[in-house]
Amino acid sequence: RVLAQREMAPADATAAAEEEAGSLPKEPEKQELNKGDLTSVKYALDDVVADVVTEAGYPRDDTASNVRILLSLIVCLTVPASHFLPPYVEENHAHLLALGKNTVVFACLAVYALGSVSMAAFAYLYEKDAILITKQKKGAFSSSGLRVTTNIERFDDMYKVTFAPVTYGQQFERDPMDFEKSITQWIDVNGVVAEEIVRKDVSKFLKSYEKSAYKKTK
Repeated sequence: RVLAQREMAPADATAAAEEEAGSLPKEPEKQELNKGDLTSVKYALDDVVADVVTEAGYPRDDTASNVRILLSLIVCLTVPASHFLPPYVEENHAHLLALGKNTVVFACLAVYALGSVSMAAFAYLYEKDAILITKQKKGAFSSSGLRVTTNIERFDDMYKVTFAPVTYGQQFERDPMDFEKSITQWIDVNGVVAEEIVRKDVSKFLKSYEKSAYKKTK
């Protein structure tokens, strides 16, 4: 019996070690990017930049997303409406078809076209190339939220970040401010993003932007 207990001891110790190792938090796997795929590189860096800005106290403004969802919903509803409404209108409201049997269909097409154009105009005029639009930071000297845009030109390694106020023309509001960095300084040879360095550089740039807004209020 003593011998059996001695033989079971190593197995128990191994099981305990495996259980303890399994309870420890695992480090997240680092994503390896293809530096030649600038779209994937931009998306990865955009996520880090957006996190830095929101963690600095700028609450995300979901107004643009909500408007886009509403317009998309209206456009999508016109498709089933063009199919199910004509029989219903013809049966219960025949007087509405005085201009023709396809009046309802044409109306749905008009709403669909107007909604699609509105979505494109909203994206071009308001959202533009913004990856993040925020509300005003509490305690900040700026009187508006922050619009964050990024860009990587084709066949170029320079990643450009632009901070700008959401509303232009307000008193004491500053002009947009740009910051550029080569992706070779943020991504190693294996395609892994040096997130700590990116966060440090973007945080420093954000503080410079905030200081410039403070100086303009004086």
